[in-house]
Amino acid sequence: MNAQDLVFEYVLGALSEEETQAFEKELEKSPELLAEVAAANDAFSALPMALPEVKPATDVKARLMKSVAFAADVARYADLAVETVRKLFEKIDGEWEDGPFPGIKLIHFDGGPQACAADVGFVTLPAGLEFPTHKHHGFEVNYILEGGMIDSDGTHYGPGEAIEKTEADVHSFKIPDERDTIIFIGNNGFEIIFPGDE
Repeated sequence: MNAQDLVFEYVLGALSEEETQAFEKELEKSPELLAEVAAANDAFSALPMALPEVKPATDVKARLMKSVAFAADVARYADLAVETVRKLFEKIDGEWEDGPFPGIKLIHFDGGPQACAADVGFVTLPAGLEFPTHKHHGFEVNYILEGGMIDSDGTHYGPGEAIEKTEADVHSFKIPDERDTIIFIGNNGFEIIFPGDE
């Protein structure tokens, strides 16, 4: 298989370390291959804009309100009292802000002084979303409240599980096709990785 056949796997971070190194050697020698990688990155970055906007199911709040464990975990990450988090769960059936891409919705709130990150809140991610390779500007946590997430290392996460990343981590993720996903997120910002940016 030649390097051109591996462009999408490279962009998605699905190649082994050895395959990635070999691909990047070819990338250094071929402006055409570099252009293909850039086009694939652009395509993946634009994908969320083609997805429909979503609104959480009306029974999400009821399920979350019953989960003491979820409230305790979010309280720990957000440095808030459990009862405060349970009140924030009530907002999930309410108004959401538009996110960085169409189809992604946000509810921001203030964390406590020891919150895990500068920016905390709830995020709705549409079914089928493939979020491109990116790196973080510090610690980030994605705590699954509803639905699921598949990290680029192949790990599947479900409700009550957290994906923790540091600024040393570079990854992508996918939301399974079956349903939308709602997460608690704490982050300090991120940036999409394009070939040559690393």
